[in-house]
Amino acid sequence: MSATHKNKFSTVDTVLHMALELSEKEWKLAFSTGAAQKPRRRDIPARDIEALRQEIATAKERFDLPAETRVVSCYEAGRDGFWLHRFLLSAGGGAWGVEGPCATGIRADAGRQPADP
Repeated sequence: MSATHKNKFSTVDTVLHMALELSEKEWKLAFSTGAAQKPRRRDIPARDIEALRQEIATAKERFDLPAETRVVSCYEAGRDGFWLHRFLLSAGGGAWGVEGPCATGIRADAGRQPADP
């Protein structure tokens, strides 16, 4: 039998990590407080800021974090990445946009040679 421990976090050293996959109709969210933790995954309608705020609040509750815990996010820069970045910063979080194939209009497999069978 193993002991159950309830974590008590400090807002000084604890961060809620949020990863977003942004598409035209839906955003996929994943939340975690660390690498060894199974992420909390949720889908929300694209550009629904109130749903995003609610999911962040619910994730903080789920992980027993204080409401003032900082949220650090990452997502691919693109159609929604830049205004989302400004919104997240204004809400007190940290945000990183990652430029990738979707943001540049270049196919991910462009210029690659097919693998030998």
